[in-house]
Amino acid sequence: MNIVWFNGPSAVNFYHIRPAVEIGCNFISDRRAVQHVCVYDGEVINRLKTDSTVKYWTRKNFTTETFKLVHTDTRYSCSGSMALQLAFNLGLKDVYLLGCDWTHTDRSVFDEKYKWRTGLPKKVNNVRIKIVESISAPINLTHVTDRPPIFAGVNTMPSNKFLDITC
Repeated sequence: MNIVWFNGPSAVNFYHIRPAVEIGCNFISDRRAVQHVCVYDGEVINRLKTDSTVKYWTRKNFTTETFKLVHTDTRYSCSGSMALQLAFNLGLKDVYLLGCDWTHTDRSVFDEKYKWRTGLPKKVNNVRIKIVESISAPINLTHVTDRPPIFAGVNTMPSNKFLDITC
């Protein structure tokens, strides 16, 4: 099983599932062991506690010996779309997207860690939606959600069905 973790509030419903191949965003390792972490913001890189068993990824402006570049021609603008691109780059198929609460809330389970921010950043915009939609077919993306679909052409699965196959 392959999972990409966004950090919307619904993610907490899945932290207990059995391990898989997992890509997460920002501070995900505080709640869940993953193999890959994608970070878009330099301030997160400055505050993140790294672990030698995890591979870290970022955009061109912030690459270091620890934070490698996610190669793409796509102009992603968040760690989530970067994580989906990484799933594609790694050749993952049948990917489940967890914690993507776009259009429902701009909250993150890690809001308390973003002390430098003066407000909640807007999670969703048309560019981000198009990135998710364009990458969904090659990785056979399934958005696990109990809300109406927000992406055209992206598979959806209710939480209870996902839990049935992972627990």
